[in-house]
Amino acid sequence: MGLSLIVAFKKKVSPYGKIGNDHMALGSSLDRLDKLSNKHGLPMLSDFHSIDPDESAEVLDMEPEDLGLKPLEWFDPKTGLLAVRGLIDLIISSPKEIKESAAILKDLEGIEGELVVAEKQKSLFHFSLVD
Repeated sequence: MGLSLIVAFKKKVSPYGKIGNDHMALGSSLDRLDKLSNKHGLPMLSDFHSIDPDESAEVLDMEPEDLGLKPLEWFDPKTGLLAVRGLIDLIISSPKEIKESAAILKDLEGIEGELVVAEKQKSLFHFSLVD
């Protein structure tokens, strides 16, 4: 099926709960989007990606400290919005810069909406990749 980028919220955010919607186009394009962001001096989406060592250890039936992961990080939605809106503006002005730009743009606009709600409801966030 493929990877999906989702927004994880530190506290429940109405109407999403603790996780936002699936964004399949972003999950499969994350490396290309990060290269595009870097090329244009924008923050990268992967800068806001974090993995919960406890959850990962449970899935892998290991101890969290054995995984060598950094502690789970949370970010201010304002900083995430800078990255997302920068990519939206870039793709709107130059849609040929990246393949599947229409699907990617739709997903970016979805994440923008989720982060706006998180900001209003004062919840931190991070991006997760799910299969």
